[in-house]
Amino acid sequence: FAPRDVYRQVTVAIHHTALLLAHFPGVTRLPKPAPYEHGKRSNDVYQRLVECYARVTAIAEESGLKILALDLSQTTPTVIRPSEVYDIASLLVSDLAYLHRQLPASGEPNQAYDPGRKFPAHVFQRASILLAQLRELERRVQANPQWLRS
Repeated sequence: FAPRDVYRQVTVAIHHTALLLAHFPGVTRLPKPAPYEHGKRSNDVYQRLVECYARVTAIAEESGLKILALDLSQTTPTVIRPSEVYDIASLLVSDLAYLHRQLPASGEPNQAYDPGRKFPAHVFQRASILLAQLRELERRVQANPQWLRS
């Protein structure tokens, strides 16, 4: 897997999260990306996506839903392979799609486009949008845990 594949998965996750945020009036659905940081590597992207996954898990739990438990306590990888980064991005998309399907008539996410050649730093920047969205969604869900039933 190449960074462009992960970038595309993160873009799909952003689209799902934007639709989830649309359930809350007045919320910024697509925050601005963090500044581009040269030199980011697969390990950095992986850690950022793991942080995103922790937010998704908290959102699901607060909403009364069960999703896959991701336990990384027994792993201390020093080198993350691109396939591992792609796998965590795919898990994020899957769980966000599941949350999205819990909302009645919430629309379909936009299709992900082919972003062309990307580097891990681009994916890290893209994942910063997702993390900001998930932090906002988590705040909103904590204030209204019944959001999926309203």
